[in-house]
Amino acid sequence: AAASRRLVRERDALLEDLKNQNAKLETSLARLHTAYGQQRQQEATLASDLRQSQRVQRKLLPAAFPSLDGFELFGYFGPCERLGGDFFGVVPLEDGRLAVYLVDVAGHGVSAAMITIILRELLQPRRQLQARNEILGAPDKALAFLNHALLEEAFNPPILVTMIYAVIDAKKSTLTVASAGHPPPMVVQGPSSVRPIIVSGTVLGLENSGTFATATLALHPGDAVLLYTDGVSEARYDGGREFTPGQLGAALAAQHGKSAATVGRALEAGLRQHLGAHGPADDMTFIVISRSLVPATGAGEGEKNTGSRPPMPESVRVVLPVTRSESQTTARGGISGGWSAATCVIDLTGLATWQVAPAFRRLIATAETGGTGPIRIELRDCQSLDSTMLGLLYQ
Repeated sequence: AAASRRLVRERDALLEDLKNQNAKLETSLARLHTAYGQQRQQEATLASDLRQSQRVQRKLLPAAFPSLDGFELFGYFGPCERLGGDFFGVVPLEDGRLAVYLVDVAGHGVSAAMITIILRELLQPRRQLQARNEILGAPDKALAFLNHALLEEAFNPPILVTMIYAVIDAKKSTLTVASAGHPPPMVVQGPSSVRPIIVSGTVLGLENSGTFATATLALHPGDAVLLYTDGVSEARYDGGREFTPGQLGAALAAQHGKSAATVGRALEAGLRQHLGAHGPADDMTFIVISRSLVPATGAGEGEKNTGSRPPMPESVRVVLPVTRSESQTTARGGISGGWSAATCVIDLTGLATWQVAPAFRRLIATAETGGTGPIRIELRDCQSLDSTMLGLLYQ
């Protein structure tokens, strides 16, 4: 009878202790669910901010290229993340010429995207203060100007930018190009004639004494020039092979004589076929400049400035990465614990994810300090374990 009463007292004490432990666990779980809800709200806010940032960055790109007698342009922007470090644009010049630029900021994502805004601001307001033909009409002077402007900002660490800057002269049917550490443009002047335009120049933001060489070439009807970032010539997915410059040249040669939009869409299709179902590891951006097979009509007196010309339809294509919304589930993970004799039993139910990890750690710590027996993890009613819980179980 005395032994029985002792067992009853021990049982009641254990039940009371288990009740207290369960109450503490319920409090902890409530706090975890509250924290999880706050985190989901923060994630929703961040997603909204990213969508707004995408819209802002989209505004950095021209909605369409202005028309230019005898020439066609097509631009493609495909960031690998929600925000990219590439962008392009045009500067209409007063004598009917058109400057085209393509920029690649080191890195990608949010930080690189913020730098693209700074660079565009360096270009746009300044052109109102500087003589367009004197600086922005000369590719080498334009790059030198941007290099000094970047260095004057005194970023720490310094921001490095590669850039290609070209000026189209429709009257002379020429293209003048300068490069700042950028992949060399490719010119297609026949079905089997593809070559790089070799122009040298230092990366922007590196040194004050940077020099930039220029090259001028005549474009005949059917010829095309490709300005591109290294995300195109080195397109790959994680663990995949590169889309080499040789493949790039072959893809361009096959499109000789076709419109800029046709060349651009064929190149996009080739890149997508190369990547397959994978997303690119870097931003992919390019511009196609082609000399039209249709003779130039000539500009009217009111159309000498290319800024007054109508835009080319469907001349800019933006392809944002596919975003998949997280699947919603009503199932939630649960955790409870207690002792059976000298054995600590921890029961995981439902979706055992990182949300229950803190309670799991506390139960383990309690079992290790307050008991001498084994620890039993019950997974009978557990649907799945995420990497956090698997790591804790392994430990």
